Amino acid sequence: MKHDVNLGRSVFWDMKNRLPRSITTLEWENSFVSVYSKDNPNLLFSMCGFEVRILPKIRMTQEAFSNTKDGVWNLQNEQTKERTAIAFLRVDDEHMKVFENRVRQILMSSGSTTFTKIVNKWNTALIGLMTYFREATVHTQELLDLLVKCENKIQTRIKIGLNSKMPSRFPPVIFYTPKEIGGLGMLSMGHILIPQSDLRYSQQTDVGVTHFRSGMSHEEDQLIPNLYRYIQPWESEFIDSQRVWAEYALKRQEAQSQNRRLTLEDLEDSWDRGIPRINTLFQKDRHTLAYDKGWRVRTDFKQYQVLKQNPFWWTHQRHDGKLWNLNNYRTDVIQALGGVEGILEHTLFKGTYFPTWEGLFWEKASGFEESMKYKKLTNAQRSGLNQIPNRRFTLWWSPTINRANVYVGFQVQLDLTGIFMHGKIPTLKISLIQIFRAHLWQKVHESVVMDLCQVLDQELDALEIETVQKETIHPRKSYKMNSSCADVLLFAAHRWPMSKPSLVAESKDVFDQKASNKYWIDVQLRWGDYDSHDIERYTRAKFMDYTTDNMSIYPSPTGVMIGLDLAYNLHSAFGNWFPGSKPLLAQAMNKIMKSNPALYVLRERIRKGLQLYSSEPTEPYLSSQNYGEIFSNQIIWFVDDTNVYRVTIHKTFEGNLTTKPINGAIFIFNPRTGQLFLKVIHTSVWAGQKRLGQLAKWKTAEEVAALVRSLPVEEQPKQITVTRKGMLDPLEVHLLDFLTLSSKVVSFNCPSRLA
Repeated sequence: MKHDVNLGRSVFWDMKNRLPRSITTLEWENSFVSVYSKDNPNLLFSMCGFEVRILPKIRMTQEAFSNTKDGVWNLQNEQTKERTAIAFLRVDDEHMKVFENRVRQILMSSGSTTFTKIVNKWNTALIGLMTYFREATVHTQELLDLLVKCENKIQTRIKIGLNSKMPSRFPPVIFYTPKEIGGLGMLSMGHILIPQSDLRYSQQTDVGVTHFRSGMSHEEDQLIPNLYRYIQPWESEFIDSQRVWAEYALKRQEAQSQNRRLTLEDLEDSWDRGIPRINTLFQKDRHTLAYDKGWRVRTDFKQYQVLKQNPFWWTHQRHDGKLWNLNNYRTDVIQALGGVEGILEHTLFKGTYFPTWEGLFWEKASGFEESMKYKKLTNAQRSGLNQIPNRRFTLWWSPTINRANVYVGFQVQLDLTGIFMHGKIPTLKISLIQIFRAHLWQKVHESVVMDLCQVLDQELDALEIETVQKETIHPRKSYKMNSSCADVLLFAAHRWPMSKPSLVAESKDVFDQKASNKYWIDVQLRWGDYDSHDIERYTRAKFMDYTTDNMSIYPSPTGVMIGLDLAYNLHSAFGNWFPGSKPLLAQAMNKIMKSNPALYVLRERIRKGLQLYSSEPTEPYLSSQNYGEIFSNQIIWFVDDTNVYRVTIHKTFEGNLTTKPINGAIFIFNPRTGQLFLKVIHTSVWAGQKRLGQLAKWKTAEEVAALVRSLPVEEQPKQITVTRKGMLDPLEVHLLDFLTLSSKVVSFNCPSRLA
C-alpha cells in the first residue's frame, strides 16, 4: 500500500509544481488522487456531485456481475459491446450539504408563509435532487437518513403553525393528499427502508446489508409511496433513449421514402421517452433552439447572477423535455390513503352536504385576498393575509386535527356552540366561531324543533295525538351538554302502548311496555370529529345518561331523543316508540336534513369558509342579450326592492343630518301579463330595529314567500328575477320549500325600477 501512497503524493506534487503560484495552486487537503494498482482494484473519482467507483471485470474475484442492485452501472466497450467494468454510484457529501442547506433555508424563511408554499418548496427541492441523482440516492445511506430528517422537519414546521406536534392529530393523509382534495400534496422520500449492516461483523468481513431500518413511520401504518420508484433510473433511461431514437430515425426514413410527414400516431409510444424527449422535436421554436449553444453551462452559471435557487440547474424543459412524470404517483398516493372516500372521511366534506365530490372546485383566493396582495402592507398585515389559506386548510381537516383521541388537558367548549376543542388551535377556533356567528347553533336547534312540530301537527289524527306542545326552553339549552329537557311534548288522545327503547333504524318493535299518555321529544345537536361521529352510539348514550341522571327533568318516562351531527350531516333517534311514530319521525328527519333553512345557512357558511364550490351551471344574469326569456310561457316575476326602505333626511336642532323612515313598497311585476302586486311596507316595521338596509332585504324575501304561498299552484312563479344582487340570498332561504323556483339578477338598467 505504501508505494500507492507515495505514487499518489508524487503525482500531486508534480501537478502542483506545474502551476505558477502567482496564478493558482493546489491544496493537498482539497485534492483527491486515486491510484489503480495491484493492491487497489478500484478507480475512484467524483464528478458533478456523483462519487464513482469503477471496478474492472478482470479484477473481480468472482465473475458474476452483481448489478442486480440499483446504483450500479455496467460499462460497455462501444466497439465490441463487451462489458468491461462496473461503476458504483453515490452522492457526494458536498451535494448532500447543498440539499440540507436548501431545506434549512426553506424552514428559516417560512416565518408566516402558507403551508402550501412551504410544501411546494420542499417538493421542488426533492424533485430536483431525485431526478438528478436517481439511483445514486438509494446507494447513499447518509442521504436517505437526511431525507427522512428533512421531511420530518418540514412536517414539524407545519404542525407548529397549528400550535401542536401531536402525531395523532397529523396522520399522513393531511400531508400527502393531493391539493385537489384539500391536502398539501407533499412528495415523500422518507417512507423507506434504510439498509444497515451489522456493525460488529462488518468491521472484519464484507457481509453487506444485514437488516433494514424504517425511515418515517406512523401509528396508522399507512405505506406512502416512495418518489424514487416513480423516476426511471438513469441507466435504463439511457438504454431506452438509444432504442427510441433509433426507432425514430427508422420511422423518419420510412416516412421520407413514402413521401409523407410523420404523424403523432407514428410516435405515440415514444412521445415521452428518450433524452432529449422525442416531443422536443415538435415544438414551435425548435429551429431557434438549435442555435442556443452552451445553454446548459449558462443555466449552471446563473447561480452567480441570480439570487434565487434553481433546483433544475442541469436541465431545461425546452431542450431536454420533461424528464419525469408523476401522474402515477398521485394515483398511488390516493390509493394508499384509502381512496377519495377514505380521505374525505378525515375532512369536513360531509359538513358541506354536497352530494358528491365530482365537479367541486376550490376557489384559489377570495377577491379580498387578490385585491390586498399588491397593496402596501405592513409585515403584520401581510402575515395576516397568509393566514387565510392556512385557516381554510385547518377548517377542512378539522375533524382530524381536532379529534377526540388526543391526550391533552381538558376539552373546552366554544362559546354559543356545542363544539368541543381538544387543545388550543387558534386558527380553527376563529373559523368555527365565524361559521356559527349570530347564534346559528341555537337557530338550527329552534328551526329543527319547529319543523318537527309542523310535521306532528299535520299527523294528529293518524297518530292519535290530542295536542302538540312546544316546550319553553332556556335559550342556551341547545349547547348545554351536561343535562337536558324536552323540546316537544305530545299528549295522547288515548293512552299509547310503548316499546322498549330502540334506535330509529331498528325494526320489529314490540309495544309491551307500560302505556303512557305523554311523550317527549328532545333534539340534541353535536359537532362530530374523525374519531367519534357514530351518531347512533352518541344518541343512545345521551338518552341513557339524561333519563337516569337527576339534573335532566323530562315530563314523562317515555320519549325519544333525536341526535344531529352537524359536521358529518348524520342523524339518528333513540327512545321509546308508540305505533306509527317511528316511520313518521324517520321520514320527517330525512326531509328536515335535506331542506331545513337553518341547516342550509350553516352548510352555505361552511362552503364559503372552505371556498369550495360546485361547478354546476348557475343561472346566467338577465341582460340585454337574453331578455327574450322573460316573455316565455312560464310565469316569471320581477321583484323590485329598491323602494322598500325609504327615508326622509332632515336637520336636527344641533345641525346634524338624521334619517326618518317613511312608507315604502315592494313591486312584484309579471312582464308577460303586466300584472302588478304592490305590497306597502308601513313605517312601523322598522320601529326599534337596527341594520335596516339588511332587514329590508329579508323583509322583502319574507313578503314574496308569503305571496307565493297564498297563490294557487298554477299561478305560482317558476322563476323570480331580482333587480339587486343582494336579494338572492334572502330569497333563496325563504323559498326553500319551492325547490323548483330559481332566482336570477337583472344586470341592465331595466324600466321595472318603477320609482
